Amino acid sequence: MIKGDKNISYTTISLAIFIFLLLLSINPVYGNDSVYYGSGVTVYPVKHDDIQLVSEVITITEGVGLGWGVEAVLNFKNHGSKTSVQMGFPFDTDGPRDPDEKEEDLPDPKFRTFIDNKEIRVTKKKGWSKSPLEDLDYPIVYTFTVPFEKGETKTIRHMYSVQGTIWSNGECEFQYILKTGALWKDVIKNTKIAMILPDTSIAEVIGITPQEHKKEKKQGVTVLLWEFHNIKPDFNIIAKFQKTKVNAK
Repeated sequence: MIKGDKNISYTTISLAIFIFLLLLSINPVYGNDSVYYGSGVTVYPVKHDDIQLVSEVITITEGVGLGWGVEAVLNFKNHGSKTSVQMGFPFDTDGPRDPDEKEEDLPDPKFRTFIDNKEIRVTKKKGWSKSPLEDLDYPIVYTFTVPFEKGETKTIRHMYSVQGTIWSNGECEFQYILKTGALWKDVIKNTKIAMILPDTSIAEVIGITPQEHKKEKKQGVTVLLWEFHNIKPDFNIIAKFQKTKVNAK
């Protein structure tokens, strides 16, 4: 039983519930590989003039793992001399900026990386907040070393799952970062993206940016498709939903 002034008690309870729901709005957002500089625990993205991200295929599936399962397959070519680069896959947490909030407390995305079908070790590092490329500054980066021979091509595949953002009013958002793909040599010749949504989610969509190029209906799911050619991406894929029920698990 709660004792004391009823109005104060009810207000306190309402505030506590609001804060609890607000804390659900941690948004792990992952994006395209880029080259990262820094040998310590802190790194920041840089441009590369010799290695090209030639093409990529990204598959995003709602209802997998923590909520959204992602597989990203990226094909690279080294146009320069033999080299070894530290690549990084950025991880944004677009949630409440509470001083006590710790990025490392986020649910484990089970991030895995494969080079030419062989799994390699990845290291979780912090993004430098004073990065020269401010628009591409993200707080967490999964880094790994990739050696290239002159003229060599390599396929890098990532697999992981994230929660997405959930606000207290039932709005949800998923975002995949494409912008970091613009840091490589020349253009990305071909980008294919598929977002697989249960039919129940289609009715809850309140915004897709950019608008999908094609929509396919299959048994129990709808697939949103994008395909881009010869781009230096200055945008991300963002899907927003208005859920009728907030899952507080």
